[in-house]
Amino acid sequence: SRTPLGFDLEDSRRVHLKLNARVRHPKDATLASSSVGFWSAKESAFKAFSLDQSSTLSQIAISSWDETSEGH
Repeated sequence: SRTPLGFDLEDSRRVHLKLNARVRHPKDATLASSSVGFWSAKESAFKAFSLDQSSTLSQIAISSWDETSEGH
């Protein structure tokens, strides 16, 4: 494929509830079953859509959540 693809490896020990609380947007869906999943979604959206990187993770809202493919 000619479509760029990127991925991150996360150390789950560094992702915790206090970190997620700091980056949470008031409109974030609260359906994430894990702190790591929530953090990964926020960080991925930030990297994909924040072209100038001047926004912060707390400005990005995750409006829906589907974990059907998580871990597969």
